[in-house]
Amino acid sequence: ADSSGAAGENTGGSNLGTASFRIAVDDISGPPVVATNNTLSGILEGSTTIITTANLSATDPDTTDKTQLIYTVTNRPNDGTLLLNGVALAPNGFFTQDDIENNRVSYVHNGNEFFRDSFTFSLTDGGNFAPVVGTFNIEIDPVNDRPDIDQSSHRMSEGGTVTFTTGM
Repeated sequence: ADSSGAAGENTGGSNLGTASFRIAVDDISGPPVVATNNTLSGILEGSTTIITTANLSATDPDTTDKTQLIYTVTNRPNDGTLLLNGVALAPNGFFTQDDIENNRVSYVHNGNEFFRDSFTFSLTDGGNFAPVVGTFNIEIDPVNDRPDIDQSSHRMSEGGTVTFTTGM
């Protein structure tokens, strides 16, 4: 034996032997977590508002890549539209946590007289876990709408009568 310290031998030339052992590695992967889900409020009737991380955010123990945290919209809002980069999300459309963090997700109210809205979502990270599901609530502030006025003209004969009615 040489004195180079080769595996299995010590410098004195005797064989050290072999040993086997097991190593257990704990998997720290897990599903994503919805860290923030606060009602989007203060939206004026008929207006558009950006959904920010103060309203909706998620984290994941497996990654810091926010594009891997994917929200799929499972039920769209009834009284408004979700937009991604200004384009309406299709049924089962999706956006990412990165989209939220970069102000690319917004909600536009349709201007009707309903002032509570919501959408449901499932959140995944591409792992083998069941999606995390949630509901995002939206509150709209009403606006005092201008009344509709019929500006059509009416003719009548001298001494005649015209009756005006409201469209209520």
